[in-house]
Amino acid sequence: MAKAQVSKKNVTQVKASKKIDISKMAQTHGALGATSKNPALMGWGSDYNTDEVDEYLGAINQMDTSELYSHSINLGEAPIEDRKRLIGRLEDRFRKYTAKRMPPEVAPNSMSAENKKAIENFMGVCR
Repeated sequence: MAKAQVSKKNVTQVKASKKIDISKMAQTHGALGATSKNPALMGWGSDYNTDEVDEYLGAINQMDTSELYSHSINLGEAPIEDRKRLIGRLEDRFRKYTAKRMPPEVAPNSMSAENKKAIENFMGVCR
């Protein structure tokens, strides 16, 4: 096999043309620019752009069929032809996702005074 002859002149011309002016680069420090989304609200790796059901449904309703199918595939949901059923499934999936991330609601103490007294007496006997 014969090797192609490459002159040094051609190699230096290629290297010279590939030089990049670093001062013209927009991001040289490695830091990310400011984003409009709050990562504390979005969660790491979230596929949704909101925590509000109404906003999410509005975004889904504005999607055309191909975008809706692509979004459902990204979420792991099988795309189906019936648009209403698909939107319903995506809404259910979104509600489950947000419910997992919400802090638990603290229920008010609904125990009656009689029950509190009975528990205190029981705990006193057990000690």
